Amino acid sequence: MGPFSVNYLAVLLSSIIAFVIGAAWYSPALFFKPWAASVGKSEEELKKRASPLSYVITFLAWFVAVYVLARIFWFLGVDNIGLV
Repeated sequence: MGPFSVNYLAVLLSSIIAFVIGAAWYSPALFFKPWAASVGKSEEELKKRASPLSYVITFLAWFVAVYVLARIFWFLGVDNIGLV
């Protein structure tokens, strides 16, 4: 990899993992009901407003966030996640 390169496969996989964790977190099996109650919406109302575009935008936002974090790590010289 060159001096300004980013491992796009790592960025893509990290984005997918973050998206899946978020989907699980807000699933009915975990915290959907408490979250829906906290925002004052019913389950039917939230399901009616769901659109595939919101999932695409969420994934793209994760991709951008992970990419920016990878660039920050590159700038700071971080090359592993081990403790000092």
